[in-house]
Amino acid sequence: MTISGSPQKEAHDPREESRHILEALFEFVPEAVVVSDEKGCIVRVNGQAEKLFGYSQDELRGQPIETLVPERFRQGHVKHFHDYHQTPRRTSLELCGRHKDGREFLIDVVLNPFDTGQRKLVLSLVRDLTERDAGEALRFHLAALVNSSSDAIIGKTLDGFIASWNKSAERIFGYSPQEAIGKPISMLLPPGGEDAESDILGRLKKGETIIAFDAVRRCKDGRNIDVSVTTSPIFDALGNVVGACKVARGITERKQVEKERAAVTRRSLQLNEELEQKVKARTTDLAASNKELESFSYSVSHDLRAPLRTINGFSHALLEDCADRLDDTGKTHLNRIRAATQRMGSLIDDLLNLSRLSRAEMHIKSVDISALACSIAGELQKSQPERQIELRIEDGLKTIADPGLLRVVLENLLTNAWKFTSKRASARIEFGMVNGNGTPAYFVRDDGAGFDPAYADRLFGAFQRLHAMTEFAGTGVGLATVQRIIHRHGGRIWAESAVDRGATFYFTLCETAS
Repeated sequence: MTISGSPQKEAHDPREESRHILEALFEFVPEAVVVSDEKGCIVRVNGQAEKLFGYSQDELRGQPIETLVPERFRQGHVKHFHDYHQTPRRTSLELCGRHKDGREFLIDVVLNPFDTGQRKLVLSLVRDLTERDAGEALRFHLAALVNSSSDAIIGKTLDGFIASWNKSAERIFGYSPQEAIGKPISMLLPPGGEDAESDILGRLKKGETIIAFDAVRRCKDGRNIDVSVTTSPIFDALGNVVGACKVARGITERKQVEKERAAVTRRSLQLNEELEQKVKARTTDLAASNKELESFSYSVSHDLRAPLRTINGFSHALLEDCADRLDDTGKTHLNRIRAATQRMGSLIDDLLNLSRLSRAEMHIKSVDISALACSIAGELQKSQPERQIELRIEDGLKTIADPGLLRVVLENLLTNAWKFTSKRASARIEFGMVNGNGTPAYFVRDDGAGFDPAYADRLFGAFQRLHAMTEFAGTGVGLATVQRIIHRHGGRIWAESAVDRGATFYFTLCETAS
């Protein structure tokens, strides 16, 4: 009879409980489990086996065990399985497994035969070795990197003892691994360095990394060397500091270079200071010279002109007042005196102009040199419109120069070309540019009188003339002025010519003129 309201307890079945436990173990074991019968057919697999091989339980049940093996090994595997069932035993093998998608991978298989009482089965525990091999390859790679590094890489304990020692540590410090491992790291410290190492160990225990600091370390032979050291803590899987890795790089050569650079810098500063003193002295001397030159220019302009004016004035007075008492010879002499004083005045003007151009402050800017040449050529044509001259000015030429000084250059060169073609019924004058070795060279070319190239070195000297005054007028200062201006621009000037075949004057300019 059952009493109402009182639950009835079910009878406890130990076998049913054991079955549930075995089922749980079967599914939760970390390895893939494959159960096969003595015919080699799969009876059951667990969830790990489904993940490893990519097949579901239903897809594998009843299939030959060779389904999980690459095709090239299947025939051999059948024979091996048959031989195994002749003498079943617990066996461990390394085989090649095959995933459902065709991928192959290395596996470790432990075969466990067991008898259910109804049939004989084999339980295979399968473990993927891919991660193991990858880990071993990684460890091998890391070991190779450590040994091939040009830096000393030293492992040490938190008590300051050397735990590992690579080849570069042996090369840099001179100790073999046998001599170094197990010894205190302090053997690499020069006297007095113990406190610094103690501080480093204390910081490492807190998990700090001590990044690249320069230090001095002692070698086996007693030498002290300069090194750059980085020390990092080593953590275990739980995040605890269990050791340290020290990387030391020899920097003796770098330190030597730094010392040499410092010495060079000090010498450079000293030389700069000396140069500044010399520049100041030269500037002072130049200022004094300029002052003297100004005084000289004043004297030339005023003191020398006064007697010239007197000579010219009295000569003119004699010609006017005493003309009836002078014969033709006397008149000729007086006219030659007047011409000489006027020429002397022109020489003084040119000399003062040369001095002024040498000292004038420069104002560098972009200049349309073609337009400048056209302007000067137009003025020359207006001065003598009757002359038959073909003027060719190349368009679009621009440069960087002082516009005023560049005008003086072109006025002198074009005026000379105009002058030295004056004896021809028709003439040609050109202005243009050629490109030589990447540097633009401007030129003024004419087909006039030309000159003997043997005397070309005299062209640019003050008061030097290659033609007589009776042939062509001039003071001989114009080309000296041109050369002075070109040099101030950082350029050069030269000429090519032959007698009666014209002349070409070339000049270059530097954009960094000062």
